[in-house]
Parts: sequence; structure tokens; C-alpha cells
Amino acid sequence: EDLDNFLVVPCPFDFLDAQGDVTEFLALLDTIKSVEGEVKLIVIDTLARAMGGADENSGQDMGLLVKHADAIREISGAHICFVHHSGKDTAKGARGHSSLRAAIDTELEVSRQEGADYSEVRVVKQREMEMGDNMFFQLQSVSIGVNKYNEEKTSCIVIPCDGVKEEKTVKLTPIQQ
Repeated sequence: EDLDNFLVVPCPFDFLDAQGDVTEFLALLDTIKSVEGEVKLIVIDTLARAMGGADENSGQDMGLLVKHADAIREISGAHICFVHHSGKDTAKGARGHSSLRAAIDTELEVSRQEGADYSEVRVVKQREMEMGDNMFFQLQSVSIGVNKYNEEKTSCIVIPCDGVKEEKTVKLTPIQQ
């Protein structure tokens, strides 16, 4: 695969620091644009790390993160993807204040059932488009090269597969029965 247009910034970044990190990140994006061309996708892994220790349950802190992400998206024209985790109760969805979910256009949930050899991607929220069907995939290990110690380094690629689609059952109330 050609990864010439894949760039990684392996350092902490605080989305709440408008005067420092956000400003410096915008300058970095400007430099990348002049050297490599348009940035199409920015992946932030993870949202919690990008908050610099702030409270993800705070409407004020989450609102500031959303405001700065919107500014970066507007200036760069790139899609911003946050990797975020659910809480202990996965049925409740993503952790943190509800303002994040209100601000996002698309929310995808990736999960794997106990003992399964595949994972499932489910569209949880989709603004202004059809939700679409769930997707299933497996991970396949691939070599990405050799490090300076002559050790092979690997990563994973996503291989689409057929998963077991859940049959939706409708529960009837006693009156309906």
C-alpha cells in the first residue's frame, strides 16, 4: 500500500488550549498543506487524551472541545474523527457530556461479541443521511517494515466479512398479546 499521504503526529494535543495547542496545530496543518496538499481526515486518538485532563462530563469542557474542533474543521476543511470509548455500561453509549453527541454528524460504534472472530460496526447516529446497514470485519496482520533493530513491525488491515445479523424481535405488551 502507498502511505505517502499518511502523516502521524505522535505527541499529546490539548483541544482545550486555544492559545497554545490549537493555534500550533493550525499552523502545522498550514505547513502540511503547503508541502503535502489538502488534509482530508484528522483522527484524534483518543478524545479523552485530547482534553488534557479536563472533565469529559462537564458541559463547559466538552463545549470548548467541540468549539475548537469546529474551528479546526472550518479552517482546514478536513473531517475530524475522534476515537472515543463507551462507559462501563455500553448500552449508555459514549462517555461524557451529551453536548458531544449533539454536535457530531456521524457516530459509529465498533464492538465484538465474546468469542467472535469478527467485529461489527453499527451506525448509532447519522445526520442528513440514511443510517445504512451494520458492517462486519476481521483484522489481518500485515508487515509494515523493519525497525532499526532489524525487527519486523506489523499492524492490521480491515478485511470485510459476513457477520451474524441479529434478528430483531418485537416485544408485545400483555394487551397487544
